[in-house]
Amino acid sequence: MAAEHNDSDPVPTPPARDRRESRLPGQDPKSIRDEPDALARIAALTAAPSYRLAEKDPDFLEDDAVRGVRLEMDYLKPELALRRAGVRNTIVVFGGSRIVEPAEARRRLTELEQAGRDLSLDERAAAPELSRLGLPLAVEQVPAARVGVAGEQQAAR
Repeated sequence: MAAEHNDSDPVPTPPARDRRESRLPGQDPKSIRDEPDALARIAALTAAPSYRLAEKDPDFLEDDAVRGVRLEMDYLKPELALRRAGVRNTIVVFGGSRIVEPAEARRRLTELEQAGRDLSLDERAAAPELSRLGLPLAVEQVPAARVGVAGEQQAAR
């Protein structure tokens, strides 16, 4: 029995499963005896990189053409996490990765003070053991009462 076809429809509607004249190939799969290598061929097909879902295919995700999508995901992931946590407003603080912990900063300052206690500013700037500490040597602000005629620090402390 053929399905009804309306002339205005470009594609006829397929008949209901129970009204088909013959079964579809997927309804009657071949026996493994008829095609003994079928399982191996199916396994090879499903293991191929082109068969992977896009979101689980690292080769696809790392392609230059997908860079925009990766960037969007990099922004979307924390955005969704913040929304789920109920965060409505944030403050972005831009800083450097060179900021040391307070205890480390105090230790470095103590070392600088001990190493440079008796040095002039020029000697401090030239001292390799001070520059090795990783801290920039700033020009010291010397109170006017301690500055002599030549601009050197007076010995009175």
